[in-house]
Amino acid sequence: MNIVSFGDSLTWGAGSGSSTSAGMSGPAGNGYEGDSYPSQLAALSGWDVTNQGINGDMVTSGSVNDVLNGTVRFEQLVPAVPPGSVLVVWLGVNDVEQAVGGSQIVAGYTRMIAAAHAAGDLVFLATLPPIAGLAAIRETQRENVNNWIRQGHGQDGTVDLEAVLGTPTALSQQLAANGQTVNPVTSVPHLNPAGYAVVAGYVHEKVTHPVTVVPPVVYP
Repeated sequence: MNIVSFGDSLTWGAGSGSSTSAGMSGPAGNGYEGDSYPSQLAALSGWDVTNQGINGDMVTSGSVNDVLNGTVRFEQLVPAVPPGSVLVVWLGVNDVEQAVGGSQIVAGYTRMIAAAHAAGDLVFLATLPPIAGLAAIRETQRENVNNWIRQGHGQDGTVDLEAVLGTPTALSQQLAANGQTVNPVTSVPHLNPAGYAVVAGYVHEKVTHPVTVVPPVVYP
C-alpha cells in the first residue's frame, strides 16, 4: 500500500528528533525527519509511506517554508503519486492559530477530496489536536472544523486524532514517557517520539479499517 502523509510540522515530526534546519520534507526538503509518525507508520505496517509534511504549512495560505498554500500543494501533488494511493491529511492547526475561519479551512478540505478522487486516490482526513492556551474564538473554530470532519463530507476515512491525543490540559500534564506530551518549549502540540507512535498506530488502524463518519463531540 502506498501512503502519502500530508500536513505540517506534526506530520514532518517536529519534536521527534527531526532536523528543523531544512524546514520541510518531501521533494524540496532535506534533513532528518526523526521518529515522525510517517516513519513509524512505515516501520509498523511495511507500507510505502511518504512524508509530505512541511513545517508551518497551512490549508489556506503560504508559509515561510512553502509559497503555496496547502490546498494548492495537495492539488499539484496528487497527479504525481501512484493511482490508488491513500493520502492522509492532517493539516489546519496553523490556520486555526492564525484565526482563519473554519469555513475557509473546510473549503480547502473539499478541494483536496475532489482532487484526490479525480486522480484515483483515496483521502483520509484527520481531526486537529488541541492546542494549549488557544484563544476561545480560535478554539471554537478548531472544534467546528473537527466536527465537520467527523460528519463525513466525501472523504474515504476519518482519523479522529483529537480523540487519542486528549485535551490541552491533559497534554500539558502528561509525563513524556506516556507519549502524549506537548513539546516543552512551545504551546504547539508537537509530540515526542512515543506520541508520534500513538498517532502512527491509530492511523494504521483507521486506514486498515476505515470509518467515514464518527459521532460529533459536544465540547464543554
